[in-house]
Amino acid sequence: MPKRVPIAAALLILLVACVTPVLGQERADGPTNEKAQKTYKEALEYLRKHKTEAALESFKKADKQDGGHCLSCQQKMIKYGIELGDWKTAETAALEIVAQAQGEKNVALAHYQLGLVLMREGSYKHKDELFARAHEEMAKALAAVGNFPDAILADGRALAHLKQDDAAKAQFERFAKMKPADDPDRQRALRYISQPELARQMTVKLAGILRALLKEHDAYVPFREELKFTDDYLDIEVVRFGADKLHVEKDIDPLTLEVLVPSILLQPLIENSIKHGLEPRIHGGTITLRSRLEGDRISIEVSDDGVGMTGHPDSAIRRTGSGIGMKNVQERLEVLYGNQARFNVVSSPGRGTVISIEIPASKAGSS
Repeated sequence: MPKRVPIAAALLILLVACVTPVLGQERADGPTNEKAQKTYKEALEYLRKHKTEAALESFKKADKQDGGHCLSCQQKMIKYGIELGDWKTAETAALEIVAQAQGEKNVALAHYQLGLVLMREGSYKHKDELFARAHEEMAKALAAVGNFPDAILADGRALAHLKQDDAAKAQFERFAKMKPADDPDRQRALRYISQPELARQMTVKLAGILRALLKEHDAYVPFREELKFTDDYLDIEVVRFGADKLHVEKDIDPLTLEVLVPSILLQPLIENSIKHGLEPRIHGGTITLRSRLEGDRISIEVSDDGVGMTGHPDSAIRRTGSGIGMKNVQERLEVLYGNQARFNVVSSPGRGTVISIEIPASKAGSS
């Protein structure tokens, strides 16, 4: 069996982040019990070996050995519980943190964190009662600390999902007043005010992305499905940046749609283009996706017209990979295809970047 390669790491962080930089975070203490400390170290070693399931079980064990007082264990139980779809573990850990929180700031953070866990679970399970509970937790967070923008925005999203549009708009307006005019989150909140259904659409698309991320990442899917996942991700980014700043173009060969490709292949590359290519530009730009079937191989290309990769003397930079996301994709292709895979990056500062992949083409049922 091929080894498991971490992918879409930044997206997972986006989906499972459970604390906010606005209030800061108390120090995540490790266990004090001697046995718990040993188990905690074992969990960290499992993480280094990419054995997430085993690591989660060890963090749970360490927290229990420490009498339920290991904050670092609990935070990791939340993070990896969400990653693995172990909602019971994630919620249990968040409740433990709420029960032990002291001081207005930490109480607010704890309720906010639990609210986010409930929203993720509600998105995944399509259960309104979980969004109602999330709204209650955000209200408790704001009762502790009223000037808590992230909790206000999250509460607006929960209310929008529950179709309480007037209350949702009030929270989005409150959030917008707390942020500078050029803040992307403020611009997103303003779009939600005029179109609260956008917030509901974002919830649905995030749920689809989370389900895909929880699947076995060594699986292959038809390129058609990979494009659908990519569309959901791009739709979220378009809402985040605005349709006037992020444009998407496609040039897809119909013959490539049923070709099997590794799941979640393109998202890290698109994320790289947006973050490093288009985001630094005031006016945004365009992401272009292309595919071609060339004999018994499929060629896939992700390009942008952004700022390119700067800091190099060459006018055009060629490399086999750049950034964590691209390195993960390259490593994954090497694991799955060996020397049959081709991965190339060409970047021209001020003109943009082209990332190209070429792998053997096979379809479901073919030998």
